[in-house]
Amino acid sequence: LTVCAACGMVQKPADAEFLSEADEIYRSYQMYHQAGGHEQKIFTAAGPRPRSDVLLDRLLAAHVFPKNCRMLDVGCGAGTLLKAAAKRLPDWQLFGSDISDHEREKILAIEGVKGFFAGDISTIHETFDVICLSHVLEHIPYPQAFLRQLTARLSPGGVLVVLVPHWPDNAFDLLVADHRAHFTVPHLTR
Repeated sequence: LTVCAACGMVQKPADAEFLSEADEIYRSYQMYHQAGGHEQKIFTAAGPRPRSDVLLDRLLAAHVFPKNCRMLDVGCGAGTLLKAAAKRLPDWQLFGSDISDHEREKILAIEGVKGFFAGDISTIHETFDVICLSHVLEHIPYPQAFLRQLTARLSPGGVLVVLVPHWPDNAFDLLVADHRAHFTVPHLTR
């Protein structure tokens, strides 16, 4: 682990060893493997709820979206957030993006999903009203450049949603091999 002398952010160096280990992890990555394929729960006043439902609740409470909203889920994995959005927002046009295309058919089979992008986000040339990064940014070797690329894909007035682990509340995050950046609210805001 390294700590930036200028801002205090905790990171793992994006050196060849880290990049090679992360690549090896992602080649065989199974989303929610340890939970039998079930999404993590967030404990709310109403009791435990799937993380995607809580994210959508907060998003819809914070912003008014057009009826035909276009949403891109970056790092969509097996489509957990897309499935939740499809149930709650049937008028939205949904898109998924992931580093790999091994879940492509599963994503495209979700009702409301209009497209899927695999590989580098620089290949995405469409614009979106909402771009979601749910537990993705901590994996990215160069998060600022990544966010710049994504904000260029936002429609005027579009919203970028970023959900990351907050390592001071859960120091275990520092041990997760493929988490490069360990954010706090000030670091994420910066």
